[in-house]
Amino acid sequence: MINLRRKLRAFVLLMPFAWASAAHADAVDCNNTSGEIEAAICNNQEFSQLAALADALGTIVGLEVKYLETSVNGDFGIGRGVGRLLSALTFSEAHNLAGLSQGLPWDFVFDVPNKILVIRAETASLQDALVVFDPSAAKSSTPIYVELETLHDAVRHHYRSVGDILEIRSNARPAETVEKYRHQDGCWRLIGTDTVWAGYMIEFNDDLAVISINHLTGRAIFDFKEAKGVVRTLDPQVRCLNDRFTYQEFKYHDADGQ
Repeated sequence: MINLRRKLRAFVLLMPFAWASAAHADAVDCNNTSGEIEAAICNNQEFSQLAALADALGTIVGLEVKYLETSVNGDFGIGRGVGRLLSALTFSEAHNLAGLSQGLPWDFVFDVPNKILVIRAETASLQDALVVFDPSAAKSSTPIYVELETLHDAVRHHYRSVGDILEIRSNARPAETVEKYRHQDGCWRLIGTDTVWAGYMIEFNDDLAVISINHLTGRAIFDFKEAKGVVRTLDPQVRCLNDRFTYQEFKYHDADGQ
């Protein structure tokens, strides 16, 4: 894990390793490692890149970052620590991250009108991070939603904003799902879902190939191997980005209501 402590008034970052400056963050100095924890970070590309992000975030939000032995064991404490740092990030501080992107192995995409920050790693094995602020957030507001999955999560998440829509693409073989959210009804509400199964699964999934759901109207369209455009309905509900639910909860009806 990463120990984090908010400094009062004077924001001082204590760096336990030989970090470069935040503007040119190279994580630890792997040419001059000291101790087993630093060596473990330097010997793992994912840990090193997560540590570089943690250092930069710690500088921005004014938090002390101290790595412990549990930071680099199987529970991927660095990733969880980065998530905690992102949760402490204010809306105004998020603006400052853009200036760090050239010196870090991460890309920062900040949709200012929608107040959505997406962080993407250069290493394909690392997950994207999503940070969402309330649309009416003040400069000192912290996120209403943060998501950063662990290294070994079987689901690959990708995020982007298109107009006023937040898209979350989840790749979990044998299917890919795209969820679309829009800020309405008091939250970032799920308004549409498209799920596409891999071709080799069609024979094993009742020949189901695609489901497209409009969560506002409660209308779902199913494409099967032999039948296209089968319409079913479901009872519309307000499901928000922060809600935890599974698609097994959805109860479909035939178009005639049966």
